[in-house]
Amino acid sequence: MYRQLLDQDSHTHSLDTLNLLAEYDDFMESIGTVADMGCGKGYDLDWWANRNTNEDAPQPLNIQCTGIDIKNTFDKKYKSPNINIVEADIEDSKLDHNQFDVIYAHNILQYCINPLQTIGHWWDLARDNGMLSIAVPESTLIERNRVVADQYSHDYYHWSLVSLMHMLAVNGWDCNDGFFKKERNDPWIHAVVYKKPSFKKLDYRTATWFDLAEQNLLNESAVESLNQFGMVRQQDLKLTWLNKRVYDFRNY
Repeated sequence: MYRQLLDQDSHTHSLDTLNLLAEYDDFMESIGTVADMGCGKGYDLDWWANRNTNEDAPQPLNIQCTGIDIKNTFDKKYKSPNINIVEADIEDSKLDHNQFDVIYAHNILQYCINPLQTIGHWWDLARDNGMLSIAVPESTLIERNRVVADQYSHDYYHWSLVSLMHMLAVNGWDCNDGFFKKERNDPWIHAVVYKKPSFKKLDYRTATWFDLAEQNLLNESAVESLNQFGMVRQQDLKLTWLNKRVYDFRNY
């Protein structure tokens, strides 16, 4: 069953993804700037700001980190020259476009009034080929053969793997070369995707799955599902996570 995660719990949960990303040396060393959406007290920001190289004599990566939150609750014990806090709406921050190598959005999208436009705004903020790492709870699921739907205050939508994939792709995040994770008995959906620089912006009201496939934004299993059924079905998907584990939903 989905439960809300407070700051410390949220950071502990996010470490599963962060520690996997840290194993990719070339990727970590390529990062110059990170934006943490809904940064809260700054647990995840502190993680990014204090990354070192994976060498016998580690060197600081000096990643420049921007924490964005509608209210500044940053814990000053994490104060660092690498961290800048911006008090702004993550749905429309007014920040300059094309400036971040990584957009980190763990446990925050479910609180956005307009998630579709928010994901589009994050695309604007990211540099070409920039990465978005996102985690959102699936709030409707099957538990002991019963449908369970949890809706906390300020959680505005119910999410599924397919709905997240659609929102990402329709905003130009590449779900073909991206990574996805959804455990059978865990409500959390994780995605790591990249900004497609050649993306031709689509009209949300008229764009179809076929438009997304035409721009090569969907992986092979999603395209096969689309061609067979005229839509993308989660039970047809075969997706890979950062640790190379394959999630084959045809066997779920």
